[in-house]
Amino acid sequence: MKRFESATVLTLAAIIVSAYSPESVYAASAAAVRSAAGTPAMGPFQPVRGGAGDTIVSDGIVYDFGTVTLDPRHPIVHDFKLRNATDTPVAIERVQPACGCTTVTPDNGAPGNYQPIAPGQTLNIHVSVDPADLSAGNIDKAIWVYLPGKARPTAVLHVRGTTVPAVVFEPQQVNFGDVKAGTERTAHIKMLLDPKVYGAETPDLVASAAGITIKPEGGHASVAGKITRSYSVTLSKDARLGAMRLNLYLPLENKTPFNSPSTFVSANIIGDISASPMEIAFGTIADGQEGAQDIVLKGVNQEALKGVSVSTEDPNLRGEITAGSPVGADTGSAQTAAPKATALLRVTLKTGAKGSYQSRIKLTTQSGQVLELPVWAWIN
Repeated sequence: MKRFESATVLTLAAIIVSAYSPESVYAASAAAVRSAAGTPAMGPFQPVRGGAGDTIVSDGIVYDFGTVTLDPRHPIVHDFKLRNATDTPVAIERVQPACGCTTVTPDNGAPGNYQPIAPGQTLNIHVSVDPADLSAGNIDKAIWVYLPGKARPTAVLHVRGTTVPAVVFEPQQVNFGDVKAGTERTAHIKMLLDPKVYGAETPDLVASAAGITIKPEGGHASVAGKITRSYSVTLSKDARLGAMRLNLYLPLENKTPFNSPSTFVSANIIGDISASPMEIAFGTIADGQEGAQDIVLKGVNQEALKGVSVSTEDPNLRGEITAGSPVGADTGSAQTAAPKATALLRVTLKTGAKGSYQSRIKLTTQSGQVLELPVWAWIN
């Protein structure tokens, strides 16, 4: 497996840096870049520039991997080496990446059980950045090294560079706009693959949820050095009401729709009923207490609201529709719109739910139109 590797040597010490935030830490570091020939002193400690791509800054070292193509099979890796140049052992409290796409593996033990670094000993910190979690463009991933009792990191390590996509979609996404329920719509999309990353065995696009059908159009062509695939994307006439936003993605091994190459399909399906708001947010609920939310249902007429059924597969949820009164237009205007029929949906979250909670309530009209409302809460 191809990797982007190098080694960095930095003398470890208690380097106190000025106030910073994750967003500004590299900007502050970049302003402090020094010439490798004139390595700056950090108190009694002397950082040493390691392999190619490394730059000494006032609070650590930046590794620049240059420009690479995003390949989900090949992580961007780098080894930082921190040497204790003092005459006493140095304890490490934690090594913390700023982003979930970055993993760090120090060789002096596991988190919470790091072994002290003896005088003259070198600590190796292996850093791996998952390209599947990156967007194309300039990136800067920080890793902070903390000593016990220190609020600010002793050293800040950076992995930075430029990434280019291995998959390009034309158009960049599909937006069907407002679509009347029961209407089928079709759009067309091309996927351009970098042949150095994806070959003929690469699977075809799939949709992350129901409501969309994808069909390949023609064979695989090669255009301007890219493997080109064409697809028709069809919005089903049975698509559920409300806003739709789903992924078209490559179903790669050990990847999800959220960290595979993907694009978006969106639409707003307009039917006989709608809800306000379109999600049921309970917020924070104390453990052992029930929560309740009222949602206003609107129908194109009173008949549309008759016989609407409420269902959920979640035993912790209960929904009940009660009659509502018509909502009229502004009586102060010279011309008024016809009033819409309304009803009230009361959703109750029972006490069996725990922790971070997500679910759905489904509303079905007599004509078979379906409106799903997401439900979320945090049970504290």
